[in-house]
Amino acid sequence: MSKLYAQQKGNENFDMTPSDFKLCIGVILLSGYNPVPQKRMYWENSDDVRNDIVASAFPYKRFEELVKHIHLADNTKLDHSDKMAKLRPLIDRLNVNFLKLWPASQNVNVDESMISYYGRHSSKQFIQNKPIRYGYKVWCLNTPPGYLIQYNPYRGVGTDDIRPELGMGGSVVVDLLCKLPAKCYNVYFDNLFTSLPLIETLK
Repeated sequence: MSKLYAQQKGNENFDMTPSDFKLCIGVILLSGYNPVPQKRMYWENSDDVRNDIVASAFPYKRFEELVKHIHLADNTKLDHSDKMAKLRPLIDRLNVNFLKLWPASQNVNVDESMISYYGRHSSKQFIQNKPIRYGYKVWCLNTPPGYLIQYNPYRGVGTDDIRPELGMGGSVVVDLLCKLPAKCYNVYFDNLFTSLPLIETLK
């Protein structure tokens, strides 16, 4: 999709190999736990910011070009009712792999998580008195040790009420649990999700 996006923007000569994509994502992941004020500093000669692994993998200009054109969905075929349409292919692929590699457990829990984000997006949330106040709220199905089995970003009021009789919280719980193999589970969640209709449904 990145090559298609580049062509749509008039860059007919752009190309991205799977190796390029992995390198680019690797730098982005690295910047999460080894941050520098600007990513280009990984390529500088100063010992306090340079990262030889990154600098020897590909030039900064190539990284900049890749980041500029990375796309996961065809802009001409987006589901405009889904505010996460441009990320949906990645979300779906990750959920498939998370479930495939899940160390099956009878105990699971549903909770919310926040991904810090300060840019502009209609799904961005502000939650006061939280460690991360600005960002994307994500519904998560986890194991007690913390393995993420399934997730789905919150996209705004009404978008998660797939079962009106259960409300938003109950709908989130049931939607996440439906992805699991048909077995009996011990499901834990807090009062954000709890309701009598949900308890009746899960019996």
